[in-house]
Amino acid sequence: NVWKLIDSRASEETACKYAYISGRILEEGYGETDGTPKTKEAVAAYTRVLSGNSSLYYKVCAIERMNIVDKTYVTDILCSGGTEKTFTEDKDSQVLLAGYAAYGFPQKIYPQWLKDRTVLSMDANIQASRFLNECGKFDSSYSVQSLRVAARTKTSWSGKIPYELLELNFPRFYSNFVEAACAENKISEPVLYALIRSESFFDAKAGSSAGARGLTQLMPSTAADEARKLKLPADYNILDPQTNIRLGSHYFANLIERSENKSILSALFAYNAGLTNVRRWKRPPKMSMDLFLETLPFQETREYGRKLVGAAAMYGFLYYEITPAQTVRELFK
Repeated sequence: NVWKLIDSRASEETACKYAYISGRILEEGYGETDGTPKTKEAVAAYTRVLSGNSSLYYKVCAIERMNIVDKTYVTDILCSGGTEKTFTEDKDSQVLLAGYAAYGFPQKIYPQWLKDRTVLSMDANIQASRFLNECGKFDSSYSVQSLRVAARTKTSWSGKIPYELLELNFPRFYSNFVEAACAENKISEPVLYALIRSESFFDAKAGSSAGARGLTQLMPSTAADEARKLKLPADYNILDPQTNIRLGSHYFANLIERSENKSILSALFAYNAGLTNVRRWKRPPKMSMDLFLETLPFQETREYGRKLVGAAAMYGFLYYEITPAQTVRELFK
């Protein structure tokens, strides 16, 4: 009953999370209802997720549970959620931002956007992100800025969003390197794009406080091990996009091979928390992977798994004619 009790009191994201988990608890036979058929109660819970402004992860999981495959219907779900955002629009700020783009000053777009983003319309946000995306073909720093604009716009907007904003949120930067790495290591392109997006936001110069480097956020010691396996020159550059993607994808493919039942999702957990920890987290034989994810002892890894599943589902849907339901089922096998 918790999801119903908190529905009007908790945040949209929390309410939808509880609704999804409640539906799954009923489906798996871990809970009882007040007499309403369990299937009907579970459908009501998933419908709440799909109609609300929930996180992408719970939306794609609910799509899978409801077996929604129609592209138009899926698009409508992914582009909607919550109440329309209300704000005071500043026309002068929008004209200034558009002027920088029209006269070819990409270096001024992102700083100005950061200053004025709360008074910009959806169209103005998309135009800024689109322009920076185009400029990223010549300077990758603009690609990162484009993604940041798109991501913050989508996160802060509660109403219906244009399809283009979904594409700007899940770009395929470094596509030639990703395609080659996936072919070499026999891994899924949507999953590798999702991994890179989640690890570095496509920032080739990204570095973590722990020392991880580059697009796939490899620790130098891990990169060195993979470089030896691939017989790379001793002077390889870990920050070179092509090299980093090749090393990271090779490491990820190895984690899949070493994971129980060659589970892609377990390999993703291991990429974040280490294979030793994942092997220590014993999944009860009959527990589904989505409920197992909710029990992981590391909050960072739980959230990491959610981000990867959601992003992989989006990449599959936007570019590979793979429904979110198919991606979720593949990752939860």
